[in-house]
Amino acid sequence: MTETTAQPLLQIQHLKKYFSVKTDSFSAAKGYVKAVDDISFDVQTGETIGIVGESGCGKSTMAKTIIRLLEPTSGRILLDGEDFSALKGDRLKRARRKIKLIFQDPYASLDSRMTVKDIIGEYLDIAKEYTNKKQRDERIAEVMEEVGLDLDFMERYPHEFSGGQRQRIGIARAIVLPPKLIICDEPVSALDVSIQAKIINLLKALQKKMNISYIFISHDLGVVRHISSRVAVMYLGHIVELSDRDKIYGKPLHPYTQALFSAIPKIEAGATARKQVLSGDVPNPANPPRGCCFHTRCPYVMDICKTDFPELQQPEDGHWCACHLYKKQG
Repeated sequence: MTETTAQPLLQIQHLKKYFSVKTDSFSAAKGYVKAVDDISFDVQTGETIGIVGESGCGKSTMAKTIIRLLEPTSGRILLDGEDFSALKGDRLKRARRKIKLIFQDPYASLDSRMTVKDIIGEYLDIAKEYTNKKQRDERIAEVMEEVGLDLDFMERYPHEFSGGQRQRIGIARAIVLPPKLIICDEPVSALDVSIQAKIINLLKALQKKMNISYIFISHDLGVVRHISSRVAVMYLGHIVELSDRDKIYGKPLHPYTQALFSAIPKIEAGATARKQVLSGDVPNPANPPRGCCFHTRCPYVMDICKTDFPELQQPEDGHWCACHLYKKQG
């Protein structure tokens, strides 16, 4: 679902991740939480696709499934033309060098017992990408300078650093073996606003220098707009809208996207607040509504929304939307 013809770096095809749960505490019957439910999208080399949606919509589960920290229930993950979802053993280990994950909490994601040098060098050790200790230390020093870390920090431990510095350590670890794709799972949400801007600018600079692709997951719509070239909107495990950044922010089509984006503060002269408040609560993902998963909160709900699931289609060129309001006739 892109407007370019080059082979995508990453292709997600009908990805699903379901978790089995007991339907109640009195029986052994099991149901499923459909955390990620039939998602498809592509990522081109050097681009950033932003993923937005309310908490609990499946963004982080999707990230962990793509990188195979969680095994997919079904679907395919093609990385550089190779079926990443089917790889095992040494082939999986080699392929994982191409894709890295930056976590939300820059403290919990770092081993408190390891020094900065060993945290960053861990991937080098696993891949055996050096012939001697000097070569290892030179590479660690190189990436520390790239992410703005003082070389005097090498022998220090994570608890000695601020949140922004810890996230720089996490970024250095992710790029020490140059990846092709980095999944950023809420990488700045735990940081102060002034530090957020510095980390975002660092990520953009690294992307320009190394031609890295990003999947950037965030609930902060302003940050996503700043860093992304395309944006996908998730709701209850589904992608409900996908388009170029300017198209989707300028003219959101899906009622959920419209409500989500209406919460963005307007600072232009003469702008007025027109926030659309959604009625009702997010449905239980273990018992999602039939038909369109958003119909229980949608102000434009129709009878068909309660029975038929809307597929992603293109009401406008390059603008994908899963909504019966745009269903083609005939």
